[in-house]
Amino acid sequence: MSDPVVIDIETARVRRSSRRNHALLAELALGRCEEAYHCRDWPRFCYWHRVYRDIRRQMPDDSSRRIARAARDTGRSGGPDGGNGGRQRLAALAACIRRYGKIGAALLVMLLATPVPAQTMSWSSSSHATVVAAATLPDVAGAPRYVRLLGGTLWFEEVRGIASANGFFYQLSGATAISMAGRTRTLEAGQALFLPRGTRLAFKATGRGPSVFLQFLLTTFSANETPAFFGLTSHEIYRSPEPVGDLGLGDYVLSLRKVILPDGAPWDVPHHRSGFAVHMVLAGTGAETVNGSIVERGPNSISAEPSDTVYQWSNPGRQPLTYLLLNLNAKDKDAIVADAAPDSRQ
Repeated sequence: MSDPVVIDIETARVRRSSRRNHALLAELALGRCEEAYHCRDWPRFCYWHRVYRDIRRQMPDDSSRRIARAARDTGRSGGPDGGNGGRQRLAALAACIRRYGKIGAALLVMLLATPVPAQTMSWSSSSHATVVAAATLPDVAGAPRYVRLLGGTLWFEEVRGIASANGFFYQLSGATAISMAGRTRTLEAGQALFLPRGTRLAFKATGRGPSVFLQFLLTTFSANETPAFFGLTSHEIYRSPEPVGDLGLGDYVLSLRKVILPDGAPWDVPHHRSGFAVHMVLAGTGAETVNGSIVERGPNSISAEPSDTVYQWSNPGRQPLTYLLLNLNAKDKDAIVADAAPDSRQ
């Protein structure tokens, strides 16, 4: 008797999820193609057709085989289940042919149309981005550095403590009065403040409700240690599994940006960071290519981009996409370095 077949359930789930994400993004892109076609907006049509084509290239092979098999079954008289089922599939196939026929005709017209506008270098360095806080740090290469992201709630009683790491306090909702070095600043929603390591601090919620906040920290603590940060009620959302690599001598810039992409925002240019970056989506659903693979990024999703990761961002959805970007780079180097498109996007 042969051994039973071992089924990797988790791998199967990941594959199904990947197919659903690709299908959703492909349908969004194809819908935008049709909208641009009816408006005779050829530059926009060209962009969304390229997005659709790239997504289809990355769809799992088994999805492509099922699509081809379904098309063959539909072409048979009456289909595999005969009667109305076959006629319905033939009608669906005819609608699909008409849809692609429109796109094919539009591609011919597009050859004589206005060329596509140049891509944005990076959304985080465009007019859609705002620097909410920044600081210059000396001697970050003296010890391994980890990026840590915390989230929490501050109620109305005052909390005092000492900052154990350099980082930013970002106000998600409510308001917080932060006192340090004899001065007090009140942060409203969407504002941030740099808190230097070793600084004595006092926090107090000042709005009508509690203060909800995020902390973006650059810490020397390893993954097995849990330091006490200020005594605030918070929980860890993300920690880099490995120290930030390739840190040299000299000053470094740590910055926090808020980026808002309008609906339908196209891909920026393939690029990588000279240092390290972390993205956190606050609202909307975007698409990120990571070393050539497209990944859906929804609210509260977090992605890390070390210096060897080539990536792009776009917003194929119908609502604005808002995310925060923490970036660390040497002061004498550009934060962003442009790359050639990966093979899967050419």
